[in-house]
Amino acid sequence: PAPPALAGAAPSRAPCCCGAGGPAVVRCCSDPLMWSNVCLSVPAAMFLSAGHVLKAVLLSFSMASSILYHRNAEVHDWQLVLDKIAALVALSATFFVMLPTMPAVSVVAGFFILGAGFYFKHRQDDNYALFHSLWHLTVAGGQLFLALHLI
Repeated sequence: PAPPALAGAAPSRAPCCCGAGGPAVVRCCSDPLMWSNVCLSVPAAMFLSAGHVLKAVLLSFSMASSILYHRNAEVHDWQLVLDKIAALVALSATFFVMLPTMPAVSVVAGFFILGAGFYFKHRQDDNYALFHSLWHLTVAGGQLFLALHLI
């Protein structure tokens, strides 16, 4: 379900830097819920440059799904379902597939990053814009951490 209150995230229907606006599009690309997703493009590019095309494609699809969901201010349930499925598939294809190949200290660090992300996700009811954006940034940081193990 859509968040009950978007504290700290006042969506605007006014035109913005990315040409958005109008009744169908609510969030602008300058909104943290939007730009924090774009950070996933860095590890996606790193996966691609390391020859891990499937990981790059799945991570990019997850980013696009999340942007779609947040751009419309979290009002469409099917976009939420798509966002969650894409995120779980990307996480499975990267983190859980790479775990057996990583040194023990990296596995511990990876679970720490994942735990920090879930902490922010759990806190999102307190301030959705802040904590959900931190969730996005933590996921991007975790994916970057994984991609660095391939270089």
